[in-house]
Amino acid sequence: ITGLDPQENIGWKNETYPLKYLLQHKVNLLHLSQRKVKAYASLIEQDIPDMRMDFYDLLRIYPPREKIKEAIQLLDGLTPRIYTLSSSFEAQGDRELHLTVLRTEFEKQEEAAFGLCSSYLCQQAVDTKLSFFLHRQKNFRLPAKEDTPIIMIGPGTGIAPFRAFLAEREILGATGKNWLFFGEENFITDFYYQTEIQNWQSMGLLERVDLSFEKGTSHTKPVEEKIREQGLQIWQRIQEGAYVYVSGDKEPMSIKVEEALIEVIAKHGNHSDEEAKGFLKQLARENRYAKDVY
Repeated sequence: ITGLDPQENIGWKNETYPLKYLLQHKVNLLHLSQRKVKAYASLIEQDIPDMRMDFYDLLRIYPPREKIKEAIQLLDGLTPRIYTLSSSFEAQGDRELHLTVLRTEFEKQEEAAFGLCSSYLCQQAVDTKLSFFLHRQKNFRLPAKEDTPIIMIGPGTGIAPFRAFLAEREILGATGKNWLFFGEENFITDFYYQTEIQNWQSMGLLERVDLSFEKGTSHTKPVEEKIREQGLQIWQRIQEGAYVYVSGDKEPMSIKVEEALIEVIAKHGNHSDEEAKGFLKQLARENRYAKDVY
């Protein structure tokens, strides 16, 4: 549709790439921002509706003619997709990295669409070679002292870092108490790492597990309600020096969980709402309250 030779070298962001490689590996072609669509409309001097569009649809519906190379220059680079490791170097060694991936689904112009990276990962065959980079997470880490209690709140794929935490604590023989809040849609189909979690609970590594599922079980209360129910015990554990971690969806999950934690601190710590918010911020400054949300 570009009318160009796939092997023609094209300049982009001070580098030069064969066109096919550039389009396959470097630039974002899907769901362009309204700002990019406006820039394209200005480049080709046409009126285009104020909406997000794929680059292919722009080229097909509003051909740029001789300005195709300039149109390619407008494209942004692919945004990195950051996945939290669900494996521990101490437990799995340096030959394996585990990811917990759920394909993202959403609607675009009343049609089903899927996340670029999650779909890509879920479609790969065994032994496929992938390029990736490691990003260091400075704050979302296990406490230095192995006897420190931790509270892990990780619905859905938010379980990923906590699987790594528990595997590491098991290998190191850490004595700190471990408490997990986990939930998903269906108990039967969506209880990720169920066998491992139950094994950790039976052996005593996981002192407590609070579950929350919409279907398939009696554990139907949302995770934030579970936190309110266990408020006194959570407050006591914080008073004992516990670290509190939240992982998973930024909205609405992490917001609702934080609201519940503030209510717990206010109620059981005899604080006003503002004092409770300040208390939680202080925990964050001490790295005792950390979020890994997306």
